[in-house]
Amino acid sequence: MLRKPFVPLAALMSALLLLTSAGAAGYAEEAAPGTSQVNAFRAVTAVQAAKAMSPGWNLGNTLDAYPDEGSWNNPPAEETIFEDIRAAGFRSVRIPVTWDSKIGPAPDYIIDPARLDRVEEVVDWALERGLYTVLNVHHDNGNWVTKMAVDPVTGLYVDDYNRNMDKLEKVWKQIAGRFKDKSEKLLFEVLNEPNNGEWEPKIEAPTDPEYPEARHHLTPEELNAMNHRMLKAIRTSGGSNASRIVVIGAEMDNSEKAVAHLEVPDDPYLMATFHYYTPYPFISNSWGHTAWGTPEDKAELTRYFKPVYDTFVRKGIPVLLGEFGTFVDPEAYAKSYYFNAVVRASYKYGFVPMYWDNGLDNYDRKARVWRDETAKDVIVRAALGEINSFIGMRDAYFPQGKEPGDLVLPLELGGNELTGIYHGYYRLVQDRDYVMNEEQTEMTLYGGFIAKLLPARGEAGAKETLRFRFSEGADQPLNLIRFAQPVLQDTKLTIPAGALKENLKIPVQYNGTKLATARMVDAATGRPVKDEWAQGYVNR
Repeated sequence: MLRKPFVPLAALMSALLLLTSAGAAGYAEEAAPGTSQVNAFRAVTAVQAAKAMSPGWNLGNTLDAYPDEGSWNNPPAEETIFEDIRAAGFRSVRIPVTWDSKIGPAPDYIIDPARLDRVEEVVDWALERGLYTVLNVHHDNGNWVTKMAVDPVTGLYVDDYNRNMDKLEKVWKQIAGRFKDKSEKLLFEVLNEPNNGEWEPKIEAPTDPEYPEARHHLTPEELNAMNHRMLKAIRTSGGSNASRIVVIGAEMDNSEKAVAHLEVPDDPYLMATFHYYTPYPFISNSWGHTAWGTPEDKAELTRYFKPVYDTFVRKGIPVLLGEFGTFVDPEAYAKSYYFNAVVRASYKYGFVPMYWDNGLDNYDRKARVWRDETAKDVIVRAALGEINSFIGMRDAYFPQGKEPGDLVLPLELGGNELTGIYHGYYRLVQDRDYVMNEEQTEMTLYGGFIAKLLPARGEAGAKETLRFRFSEGADQPLNLIRFAQPVLQDTKLTIPAGALKENLKIPVQYNGTKLATARMVDAATGRPVKDEWAQGYVNR
């Protein structure tokens, strides 16, 4: 990481504020000075804001959807969302916005006033509730900011950097001008996941039959120049923007790229950012990887996070972990355990973690409920520096028609005390309903107690939930479930070539179970079928 001078006038006037260091890990010390009033501004440094922003939540797949806000899996945002997010314990929100289809033609690139009105309405809802709010330019990245042009003579891809940067600058001048008088709790993020084309096939012309889409190109030098240029456009746009916090990242918001390439101007109102979706097979619930938490898993997390701390936070540059989460729901216990590790590491290294929730994962915006209260609570409690305890599983299965035996649970108390286990209002009695070993690393639920809740003749799918409470951190649920052998209603399907036009649906009688993973194997050999690109992912 390189740090180069860029000193706005407001920075000179606020020099004394720089005595506050970001080098200390953690951020739950005290709230930064500020106000929940939408249009009242009191300058705070990025260091101060970072201490008051954790944890954060993303309004995913909403204003970043295109061509319109409701085009994807969510209805348009409502004010109640931010009431619920604040009540849940989140202290900041990120509002991704794709401006693409609402931008007029060259040379002025005027944003549709109705789009600006709508974005301002949603931003104000968040600010009115005292939430730090990150507003960005989102899928414009891949739609046009980094897209290459086609040479009309040669038919080959050519860098269209200058024209794209001119457009982005004019877009940012309009956004910054519209929001210039908002609270200091409004932050600007220059560009989400700038695409450098690294993962695209190495093709030269759009007529390539293997890849007819447009290529993308953004070198580290071009990206740094982009960040400098947009920062200048924001800083000179009037109002309070000379001392508004701005967020910048490296290629694809990748942590390793940030450490290697990201130049951060000398400006007390800047944050660096990166996203974390590792390991991909686990967070995407693919290739048989349904669990997380081995020593190797935890070492990988440290391997990515510590260099970011050393390069930025340790030197006084706050870091926004702008996105983390899971794409498809993995096993519930493993997900909570993973979230805890990511947020605890963020607390340790002084990052602000922001949970990516696209409307399908956890918070149900229509019903206004959390689909997984435990996962949400784990994030919030860990962000406050509390220790979450774990019991080794979320679901325990007992075969139908058999008396349940004792259930042994590994305990990971982390220095906490188990203060009680509850079934509804009933508090389990130690040494009668369960027993713990002397080291408090393991407990046993007696089969006799379980049998009272799940009779042997109970129907498949019957479920009773126990709740484990600890001296601090989130409660942990344990579902006791009766199951029978699941049944595939179709075990052989013949699909003529070209006949499959939509997702293949295979009817299953789950009988109290859940699908953990699916594998494709060769019928003759039983060996996994794998694509060349997936060699390292397949569960052999």
